[in-house]
Amino acid sequence: MTGYFVPVLFAVIQVVTMSFFGYILRARDRLGNDFFNQLNEFLVRIALPLYYFTRVARTDIRDVVSSLFFPAAAVVISLLTLGLAWGVFTALGYRGSLKRSAMAMAVFGNAGFIPLFLAELFPSIIPAFRDRFGVTTPLLYIGTYMLVGSPFLWGGGNLMLGGMEGPLRLRRLVTPPVFGILGGLLVTVTGFQNLLLDQKLPFFHVYAAMNSVGGVVPPLLLLCLGATIANLKHVRPENRKELLRVSLHVSAVRLVLLPALFFAGFFLVLRPLRLSPAHYWVIFLQMVIPPATSLSVLAARGGRHEEHVGFALLVSYLLYIPVLPVCLMLFISLPGVMN
Repeated sequence: MTGYFVPVLFAVIQVVTMSFFGYILRARDRLGNDFFNQLNEFLVRIALPLYYFTRVARTDIRDVVSSLFFPAAAVVISLLTLGLAWGVFTALGYRGSLKRSAMAMAVFGNAGFIPLFLAELFPSIIPAFRDRFGVTTPLLYIGTYMLVGSPFLWGGGNLMLGGMEGPLRLRRLVTPPVFGILGGLLVTVTGFQNLLLDQKLPFFHVYAAMNSVGGVVPPLLLLCLGATIANLKHVRPENRKELLRVSLHVSAVRLVLLPALFFAGFFLVLRPLRLSPAHYWVIFLQMVIPPATSLSVLAARGGRHEEHVGFALLVSYLLYIPVLPVCLMLFISLPGVMN
């Protein structure tokens, strides 16, 4: 398994480099904040839905059936993480709104962006990953995971960070990428896939145009991620000690305890279920990720602990850089993952 270390390192370097470009562009205000706001809007409302639609629409119906595991997995992982976070922050003496904010960062990971990018990146660099996990199938699994994960984030995150404006409505929970996922599933299930992918018909060329637009998603997501990190609120010196304490506690839950829970769960639950390597791969990606950057938006909207959330996001993403390759090397050494 040591032969995978260098390719894994190279993949991490790509992730860091693309995020760093976005960070520098935003930190030096080369393009202005409006540019990245509009780019984020384009990604969420147009490119990401098309990305999910075109990827899911070309999957095999058998993979769609096996993907039904992931909405249930999203519920289980969210509840386990919620219980873990509650226990940790209760034991550490957190109270009130600060406890809820810390728990939100520990519970809601960047489930839609980082796993999506890594599921495309690693197979392109490491042929054994492509042969073992595939590319399209993991993207489908990430999509079906997000059918539950996205509403959990926007509903639960709003409630925990106090950013709810008015009553909780369905349109606040179902984001545009979810419609792209559902549309792709509908194409596959109804059999329209044969017409859509037939190059002799005009439908295919509409699909090809959508696919081209969706193809810009992976690199632009990392550019926007870097810009988001650069845009986080600056830390006041008098608060630095407390902010660092909260940040390290959040990072410990997301980047130490949750990966440990995955590895324990692999032997106790996942392996006895005899799931496919692609199932293991996507569950790993969902359980070894830093907090969702959208939590900073929710904290700003709610006006609670915005500085804590911003600094915790910054620290956790910096710590994620060394944690990812270590966890990935442990993952590929598990029985049944690569052989």
